[in-house]
Amino acid sequence: MKNLKKWFPLVLVFLFVFTLSSCNEECPPCEDPTPVKAPAQIVEVDDAKKMYDTYTIRRKPLIRRYEDSINRGKDYNRDDKMKQQKMQQNQKENAAQVDSFPVARYVYYDYKTIKDYLTYLEQEAKNQGIEISTLRFYFSNYPEGMVVKDALPRQNSIFIMPTITQDNQTYGYFLDDKEQLLLLNDDLKVSKTSFKPKAEDSEMKASLFPEFKSSIKAPSYSLFEGGKSYILNEGGVRPPPYN
Repeated sequence: MKNLKKWFPLVLVFLFVFTLSSCNEECPPCEDPTPVKAPAQIVEVDDAKKMYDTYTIRRKPLIRRYEDSINRGKDYNRDDKMKQQKMQQNQKENAAQVDSFPVARYVYYDYKTIKDYLTYLEQEAKNQGIEISTLRFYFSNYPEGMVVKDALPRQNSIFIMPTITQDNQTYGYFLDDKEQLLLLNDDLKVSKTSFKPKAEDSEMKASLFPEFKSSIKAPSYSLFEGGKSYILNEGGVRPPPYN
């Protein structure tokens, strides 16, 4: 018993040193990650400001003038002459009242939303056996009757759609209610071109079902209810609606 107590501390030291050396052998020191180069598409702030100002000069007045004319037309079509006269008086007193429609200047998403969106796209692409090729940023306009937080009907916005490449052509895509992947043309109409799985996926299915032959053609959809979309929208629109 005395000998055991005498050697017990030495045994603990030996085990500690052995464990430490084993960890060093199995776990090589972490290397610094390779720095990521800036994408070639990054533009200088000065160029971005020039593009912003060009939109301000050449697009914003046109949009405001058109949308304000619609608003005035709605008021004039009413039989309330007193309201018409009051509106005309306000326009004379303050010309700024005429240009009242809040023309959208930018759309934003919080950083986490974009990260979660990209992670979700990659997860779904892996499940579908596809490879995302591009992200399209579509210009859009909210129609009458569509309620979106912090946005008005007829305000401009954007939505983001992932694409895949097939036969040297890029397509958007979505899943129908049967979880079949269908391709979308540039105008978001279902393409007549059918989705072609990767060769290895086709071979695997052929080995599992050697007598099965598919003659499915891409249907002509006018509605996309019941499926799964990968299009991102409803970002914050600025300026917000005027109160």
